[in-house]
Amino acid sequence: MFKISHETAIAAPEGGKKRTTVGLKEDVLFTSTHAMDSWTQTGGSGNGAGAAYTWTAPTSPGAGKVTASLRGATAETDLAAIAPSAYIYTVESFEGDGNPNTAGGRVEYTVRALPLSVCFLHVQWVEQVAPAVADVGYFAGRAGPHNAAAGAEKPSDIDAENYTTGDTAAIEAMPDDPWRPGSFSWIIPTDWKCGANRLTVESVTQTFAITGDGNAAVAAAGDGDLTMTKKGAAGGPIPAVQ
Repeated sequence: MFKISHETAIAAPEGGKKRTTVGLKEDVLFTSTHAMDSWTQTGGSGNGAGAAYTWTAPTSPGAGKVTASLRGATAETDLAAIAPSAYIYTVESFEGDGNPNTAGGRVEYTVRALPLSVCFLHVQWVEQVAPAVADVGYFAGRAGPHNAAAGAEKPSDIDAENYTTGDTAAIEAMPDDPWRPGSFSWIIPTDWKCGANRLTVESVTQTFAITGDGNAAVAAAGDGDLTMTKKGAAGGPIPAVQ
């Protein structure tokens, strides 16, 4: 009697290699104690013969199955491919403009795809274009969209630990003409992309504000409100804007 074993090519951050639920386009390596007559699969794609076979998950979520056959006996393994269900944003660093004549603030985030029980090495994270909304006070009529200059539609590779290359939320070089209270937001649809397939996971709100004395605030992704001053100080909530 033959025995089939399998493991993924790459360990998941918190799921190891002994898994039947995998990230999009992950490889699952099958081995047998005997050379099999045939290997067949549904969902994704497969390659191999004899005692070794590799199943590659599809580029969109779905179920798969690998069947090994030897002299009329078969062994089946059910598999599932999943996409990112959410992203975690964690503040990496923040700083102010540092220029006494202008105002601004910048927050650098790490971005990690969930769940951590699978590996998303073959998936990309993408932010869409989004208009400025609720632009009032200082920003009324001057707040631009979240566009290519702000990182929109630039796919970011996800690594084996499910981290993207990161994200930045920033407003910079705002002139004193004069400064006055104001704020605006971007509500940015955020997607996963794998091959030709792409789907929105969630929308992330980035909010920017300024006070009458040039203190600039940046907040994004629900990680708390960080106030940036023109001198680089930080702390406290985003100023209320009437």
